Amino acid sequence: EALAIAQPTDAAGVPTPIELRQLLTGSRRVFHAARVGNWNLASRALEEMHRAWSLYRSGTIPILLQPLVSQALDELSGAVAGRQRGESRQFALDVTKYGLDLLLQYRSRSDVDFARLDLWSRQLVLDAEADDAGGIASDLAIMGRILDRLEGGGDQLQRVDARAVRDQVGALRTVAQRRAGPEVAAGAGRLQQLLTDRVREQEQ
Repeated sequence: EALAIAQPTDAAGVPTPIELRQLLTGSRRVFHAARVGNWNLASRALEEMHRAWSLYRSGTIPILLQPLVSQALDELSGAVAGRQRGESRQFALDVTKYGLDLLLQYRSRSDVDFARLDLWSRQLVLDAEADDAGGIASDLAIMGRILDRLEGGGDQLQRVDARAVRDQVGALRTVAQRRAGPEVAAGAGRLQQLLTDRVREQEQ
């Protein structure tokens, strides 16, 4: 969950570039397409992501992030080409993770933190489907730290939204302690729905 750039020191003070929005939107599309095995949709989204990244990286971007995004895209390309559902979804999340680091240049920390909660709720779905107890515990712990930040700052509406997410994360932690993987996956899906409208604002 560590960040590769600082905010607001590195904030560009300009609207989010369309290419970065396309990268984030594309990674979400690949994640969902791979889940149902829609490889045509996943491949089209991936092509758009590569074009967007090629244009975006031609500008000035944090030097530490450029190789990380490029590697994640290459790994995602290999997984989609091999029609590997789990790997494609995981690498799509990796692209999102680094894309959100880049988004910190244009959006507030609290906006990006809500997007990170969505990211980790999707990671939680993957770990629950794999019955990975350690991964589930780690995902929930990271979400807890993000919520600590949100509840300690931001405006009143953001704190209210953060508390609503906290309630669901607490319920998920209780379910996880019972080692009920399918229930954790279902709960993580509901949490994603709670975050959907807010998060998609970052991708438009």
